[in-house]
Amino acid sequence: MRANLEFFIALRNKIEHRHTGTDDALITVVNGECHSMLLNYEDFVTAFAGRKYSLAHRLHFPVFIGGFTDQGKSDLLKLTKTLPKDLRTFLAEYDAGLSDEVSRDPRYCMRLTILLESGNRKGDLSLQFVNYKDLTADERRMAEEIAAKKRYVITKQKTRPVSNDDKLKPGKVAELVSAEIPFQFTPSYEMAAAWRKNNWRPPKGSNDPGNTRSEFCIYDSVHRDYLYTESCVKWLIKKCKTKSGFVEATGLAPRLKAD
Repeated sequence: MRANLEFFIALRNKIEHRHTGTDDALITVVNGECHSMLLNYEDFVTAFAGRKYSLAHRLHFPVFIGGFTDQGKSDLLKLTKTLPKDLRTFLAEYDAGLSDEVSRDPRYCMRLTILLESGNRKGDLSLQFVNYKDLTADERRMAEEIAAKKRYVITKQKTRPVSNDDKLKPGKVAELVSAEIPFQFTPSYEMAAAWRKNNWRPPKGSNDPGNTRSEFCIYDSVHRDYLYTESCVKWLIKKCKTKSGFVEATGLAPRLKAD
């Protein structure tokens, strides 16, 4: 909770009287921290002054469509790229300076995975919140698996397994990483440097192409190419948000994106 408040104090000092016109992009980037700040305030007020001062009856139904459509997600991603360079750097360095325990705490930043239900049950609330800490161990495992596969739509139809369906090509990895860091990250230069430096896969022409670090990279023998995991993407994003981490991950000096 304290880290969340300190973040907004630092952010306020950073943007005071500057960056006019970047409000939409900034709100999109820090909306998780904003939700946490609001809930932290709710907890404090109700504990200090009583439940009658709760905001729940006034702020009870969020209305948004941005993340529900492919076009919406694309527009939101483009919007985040319009942040000024100094703001992108500030946000990246602040986040990288937090411990995993703090950065993953919902009191610092809230992350939601929404499951669309079918049916028309008039007696139920249309929007219900389930706290992660109230789930059983099996339910937590299932929730984490679903959240890790953000690109999937959950339906009641039978699913047929597809080999390597959850793996990513180098170009997609570079796209995802680049969207989250203030530096350039291309598949042919930075991504290639990263796998070489960290020995995720053997060089081209190796007699043992399957000798990979499977938590980051696998060899697709059918297509004779290499695919990368979600863990690889998350690791690169975490490392490459700062200059020192970027050098550690790739062995290259980071190149700032052009405004």
